[in-house]
Amino acid sequence: MIDENFEEIIPLRIAYQPGVVLEVVEGNGQVHSTTGEFATLARIPVAAGGEPGHHHNTRLGSHLPFAEYTTTAGFNTLTQTVAALAVADINNTSNQSLVMSSAGIPEDTQPFQLTYNQMQQLVQMQHIQQQTIIKNQEEMLRMQKNALDRLAIIQNSVQALLTQTYELHEYPIPRLFIVLPKNPGFLEKLNPTSVPYRLYFLCECGTHTMAEHSKTPPDIHLAKHEGYDLNKPTEFFERYGSYILALLYMVKFGVAAAGIAVPPLASLKIFEGLDTAQEHVKDLKSSINSLVDNTIKALEDFKNIGETNSGLGTEYTDFDKLEALEGADLRQLESFLKVKDERRVLGNLYRIVTPEGHVKWVCLDHYRTNYRESVIKQLREVVETNGGTFIEETGSIEIKVGSSILARQFYDVMVRARGIQELEITLEWDATMNDLRSLSEAVTKGNVIRLTVHGTHFKSSALDAINRGRRFDPILQLTSNTRIQSLQLQGFDNFFSRITKSIPAPSSKLRVFSVQSGIPFKDMTKFFNSHMEQFSLLTALELVLHQPHSIAKVAQDILNKFNKLESLKIDCGDNSVTTRALEGKIQEVKATISRLDDLSPDDLKFIQDGHLAHLAIQHAIEEADESRLADVLRRTHSLKHLQIGCKAERFLAITNVVISTRATMVQERGSSCLQTIELMEEKLTPFDILGECDSDKTYMQSVLTFKEDSDSFDMRTWIRLQNNMSITESNPVNDFIRQYGWSIVLFDEDWTKNSTFAAILDDIPTTRDSQLESLRFHTNRFKTDGFERLDSIIERSPNLKDLGLIVLCNYESDFEKAQSLFIRYGSILSMLQLRCNSLEDWLPRIASSFPTRNCFPNMVSLGLWGRSHLLSDLTSCIPWIEAMVSAPPQATASSMHSPSLSQGIVDIHNDREESESTGSWTASLGKIMLRWVKLQPEEWKTVIKAMDLSKLRHLDFSKSDITHESFKLLVDRIPDNYTSKVSSFKTLDIRDTGIAKSPDSRVILNELWKKVPLLEIIGIS
Repeated sequence: MIDENFEEIIPLRIAYQPGVVLEVVEGNGQVHSTTGEFATLARIPVAAGGEPGHHHNTRLGSHLPFAEYTTTAGFNTLTQTVAALAVADINNTSNQSLVMSSAGIPEDTQPFQLTYNQMQQLVQMQHIQQQTIIKNQEEMLRMQKNALDRLAIIQNSVQALLTQTYELHEYPIPRLFIVLPKNPGFLEKLNPTSVPYRLYFLCECGTHTMAEHSKTPPDIHLAKHEGYDLNKPTEFFERYGSYILALLYMVKFGVAAAGIAVPPLASLKIFEGLDTAQEHVKDLKSSINSLVDNTIKALEDFKNIGETNSGLGTEYTDFDKLEALEGADLRQLESFLKVKDERRVLGNLYRIVTPEGHVKWVCLDHYRTNYRESVIKQLREVVETNGGTFIEETGSIEIKVGSSILARQFYDVMVRARGIQELEITLEWDATMNDLRSLSEAVTKGNVIRLTVHGTHFKSSALDAINRGRRFDPILQLTSNTRIQSLQLQGFDNFFSRITKSIPAPSSKLRVFSVQSGIPFKDMTKFFNSHMEQFSLLTALELVLHQPHSIAKVAQDILNKFNKLESLKIDCGDNSVTTRALEGKIQEVKATISRLDDLSPDDLKFIQDGHLAHLAIQHAIEEADESRLADVLRRTHSLKHLQIGCKAERFLAITNVVISTRATMVQERGSSCLQTIELMEEKLTPFDILGECDSDKTYMQSVLTFKEDSDSFDMRTWIRLQNNMSITESNPVNDFIRQYGWSIVLFDEDWTKNSTFAAILDDIPTTRDSQLESLRFHTNRFKTDGFERLDSIIERSPNLKDLGLIVLCNYESDFEKAQSLFIRYGSILSMLQLRCNSLEDWLPRIASSFPTRNCFPNMVSLGLWGRSHLLSDLTSCIPWIEAMVSAPPQATASSMHSPSLSQGIVDIHNDREESESTGSWTASLGKIMLRWVKLQPEEWKTVIKAMDLSKLRHLDFSKSDITHESFKLLVDRIPDNYTSKVSSFKTLDIRDTGIAKSPDSRVILNELWKKVPLLEIIGIS
């Protein structure tokens, strides 16, 4: 800036005076600046006649000593307040002046002294307030520091969770998930176990799912699924609460680690890719912030809401101690979810493997970013053409290839498709070394992680001579593949004698190696001695010995060589040992043997060293071996579970031996580790209530459970009696019933000579209630006192809610009896078989009296048997049959994973409980029998279309006239990959039908086997 003379104008300035109050005087007023630490106050002018006794003007008119009014920065407002108060007080100082005058203080200094005192008091107040403010600021800074430290710990823990890598066998289901209240109205409740919550999986997208030309990785977001309600919320939050809390903080604040980005919740990017028009997405998006905040608060307060939840402990929110979930935790997670879509992978997510070999679960959009849809479609067509199955969600293929030409076609499209993680392939020809080399190259290029090869067709010894004993070298080379984590070989006879002696480069990835074929012990020992480095990092090893040998000795030798092994399984004939180890030391042993006398001295020593936890004996223990069984039990102090397969006639003797031996152990030692004993059919065949059986044989299964420090026990028994058996005869089975009849859970008396089920109760002490839950009998054995006896059973069996009837309806009296039974016990009827010489005459009457499934809400097995060798025309009953076989209203799929005991028993009870809780029938049929039945082609189609397949395990069309077109409709209705998530058919009976006799049916049957590979089809060669 310059003036008119072009001279630079320097504006007037005031030096910077920190902590000083400056006075601004307008007009001619004098401005008093500040110097050093002192600040001037305005003058206090004295009135014109300033003699003593005159009233002074209240304006300040003289300088006070500045040292008396030292101030600090930030007190401008308080200084102004002091001045105002001083002026107000000086206006009323007349009386105070007189007092001061009488005290000898000059009157002209009295106003100044008064103001000084007031100012001093206010400065002291100022100082106190300043100290309070400073203290509050320090506390706030301390709290902020603690919050930042805690947030840093949380972020570090979350980053550790995200950077945790999983291999394929460790990562069965998605690992990232959060829970939120199902109903926002419950937000004010803090206990997460008292309100309904829903679990949502997250898509693990990141740099591994970036589009080809993209520079920014996608952000983690909610999976495209409505979420899952929780079972057993208390156990769920105790097990996963701290893990969920960490992930909720991750969602709230955001984090980036290991190529994965989680945006802060405020950005709402967590909803990217979701259809915001869907109702549940709308509700989530509108209240996501409050839902997350309140869930965090609920989980943090969970540990303080009662003793029942104290399992979280003081470390519940110690994030620095938080660890990633293990594979077992992930597998257990599914049991806490109410899953309705069994045929889908959880969260509708797809499993991929990154180039580094790490498993991620991503949504379909990000999955298809990497895998082109057209190639996937081509791969599916090739797989299905070769009779295989392709599960795109998990990148798994199971295929049988019949020639090298077809194999190369499959390899080509598999490599181009990329992303195939699991391959199970059967080579259905005598493959050459070059054929195996092609397989090895395709597996390597396709980045397959888990490989299973079936080589049962490798028979030609001439090929081994041509290849100089190196035929299986290409398979061995796969162990050096930097991607292979699991290699399982089945049918590779003498594998170790048909490979080269050269050692391939070691691999750091191989964790599971299994050779399920005969191996000479000498060759196996020589191989592992030469290839220890190659397999030094194995965590699981499975081998089958060619000749009988001491399994214990082999197991110990291998564990000494490979101290990284966690699981070792060795099979030799019918005997096997599975060992769980840690750093080369045995932790637990599970052994399966054919018979007690198969145990060598080395085996006995091995299982008696304190590690045997589970022993299974497949065949009957005869009377001569009872003392040896007792001796084994006494010596194996760590044995917890014992399974024995035996004939029904041996149940009583073996049960008594085990009970008495254990009682002696408790008496001598004070306790026993033996917790459960399970007796079942020979070869450890589980009892199947719905399965076909030999009518001339009695089937039994018993489970005994003990308390550690007591010889008392609980017992549950399932029995199906053989034909023409009488309770009055002397028989070990009858003796068992008399002694342990109270333990019977299911009783099927079949074609017995008298009312055995009634006679059982006569030997049960009235002091002990019967445990009977399920009862099956033929109505032809239902005598005149049958209702009275059956009512007595029901009265003495509080758990009986499952009744099965085989109704023989040939006379009017049979129909009247059946009608009375249906009216009286229809609500607990689970099995109904109608066997009539003239089914076409009797079924319409039954259908008229009991027209809907609501009459039989718990029925899981339906059988219609027409006249032998003459088909019964049931055209008039099609609506009734359709109603009986159809799915329940608002049916939900139910898991059918096989339990250790009867699958049928479990399904029946689960469905019964659903029916009782909902008030309507929800039981799906597990068995349908239409024998000697005649229908029109369109009527067959009507019945097939109506069938509920969700729990169907046994289907019987034997001797019926089912058409080719109707059977094809049935196969078409079975979804692809039917066995991927649910238990499928066990048996299909088509004996003496046109389907079994027609060569044209082979195509349809092959299609059925593709969908249900383990299905047993009865009636075809």
